[in-house]
Amino acid sequence: HMSSADMPSAHLTFLASGVNALGYYMYHGGNNPHSAFGDDPARGLQESSFQPAGAENPMPSLTYDFFAPLGEFGQPRRHYHQMRRLHLFVHDFGVRLADMVLSMPAVCPKDFDDNTTLRWAIRSDGKSGFLFINNYQRLKVLSRKTDVRFQLSMNDGHRLSIPHVNSSALTIGSGVWTHWPFNLAFGSISITYATAQLFSSVSNGPEETTLVFVETEGVPIEVAVAGAKRVAHSSGTILNSEEAGVVIQGLAPGMSVAASAQADHGEVLKIIVLPHSSADQVWKGMLAGKARIVVSDATLVLHDADKLHIRAITESATLAILPAPASMSIAGKKLAGVADGAFVRYTVPIDLAKLPHVTVQKLKEAGPAREVQSTSGGKAMEPTANEWKQAAVWSLNWNASSITDASQVRFAIRYRGDAARMYAGGTLLTDNWFTGYKGDGQMEVGLSYLADEVPGLLWESATLTLHVLPLRKGNLERKVFIDSDFWPDFGGQSIIGSLDAVDVLQLGTATIDAQSDESPALVI
Repeated sequence: HMSSADMPSAHLTFLASGVNALGYYMYHGGNNPHSAFGDDPARGLQESSFQPAGAENPMPSLTYDFFAPLGEFGQPRRHYHQMRRLHLFVHDFGVRLADMVLSMPAVCPKDFDDNTTLRWAIRSDGKSGFLFINNYQRLKVLSRKTDVRFQLSMNDGHRLSIPHVNSSALTIGSGVWTHWPFNLAFGSISITYATAQLFSSVSNGPEETTLVFVETEGVPIEVAVAGAKRVAHSSGTILNSEEAGVVIQGLAPGMSVAASAQADHGEVLKIIVLPHSSADQVWKGMLAGKARIVVSDATLVLHDADKLHIRAITESATLAILPAPASMSIAGKKLAGVADGAFVRYTVPIDLAKLPHVTVQKLKEAGPAREVQSTSGGKAMEPTANEWKQAAVWSLNWNASSITDASQVRFAIRYRGDAARMYAGGTLLTDNWFTGYKGDGQMEVGLSYLADEVPGLLWESATLTLHVLPLRKGNLERKVFIDSDFWPDFGGQSIIGSLDAVDVLQLGTATIDAQSDESPALVI
């Protein structure tokens, strides 16, 4: 059982430790092909306990989900959005980061159980670099760290204090992971340091760059700038420092330009610090011939020339774009944008279908619960074909005539038991081991995803059957490792096998056509 934050926090520590070739397995879950021998777990195409050679990995027969950022049926999960914090950073600043080497602090945690020492490191070229901070650990709550100050020594003997020595010490909250820049040059202007997470940048010509940061939760925003002739700020106070340049203390996060710096010969560096609540809503991509940053509560697909594809679970989505295209429209109808700080914000209607009601009927009671067997290496084995015959069975009936191609519809299955399988007639659609996930990670069936492969899923009258194997509590206590916090409620019994609910989920869609800044208006 994983938590969403387990992965992106670990990825940050990989980068901090010197990794350049950051890769994932799995980034997108999958649904395996069917075997010519049917749904017998011992004769499938998936690795399993039943194979005569190999690692004896007990696996479902079809699902290959692994709690991936994008699930088995393409469903975006929370960590898909959390991971973008690093993806945007690496995309725009990875060339600088790649040649930088690791430096560890003088005092490091003694071991995994050290909950008093803050975990941090830097990667630098001896003069500039990035400070990485991680106060998150899987399966352990790390305490907040108070009275935090970072002292960095450069190769030339120069020393840098973050925050400034005249600023209050910082508190790094429990669960925080972030990275901050120091001595990062943009032309003749440098960010001496910033106590906010650097995400991305956009340019407005060769002389103007806008840096987009996101507030580190619970940390006052302080930015120091060197090499500028003039520095303006929308909030906070100015402190002039021989060590750091112009220090702006107490900047307020928002959509507007928080500070700007101009060099002698006209270069301009603008700084936006978005609120922490926007951390997982930031996107960047090419749209209408230009790199643009988008803040949205929806899931976006960019890099399709003049089109922006939107996926959302609500009847409308919001987009704030920097820089905004000349115009945006859906099906020929122009979208009205309103200024929101440095961005232009749009409200986009989403095409949602009327979801069908699902009628559930129990067809068969469960037989005896199995005693989980172990492989030669001690791993809990998956159910055999004969053991699946003991499953309880429910029928799921619904009228899918209201579903259109504009919606991506899934069933979310809330069950308590050993394992579950979903069938359409005699075709196995997907299967699942009980792991205690609620919401992200729970068993889902991608009806729209599978509709082309399995005709009838979205017909006027559709029927599926769900098979759930009963689970012995003793198997969790002795054979199957799931943290007890995620065990099902046995209701005072020693065996459980129940279907608690079937939820119908959908992602609605919209496609925006954007007109580039340089495109001439259409004249009729």
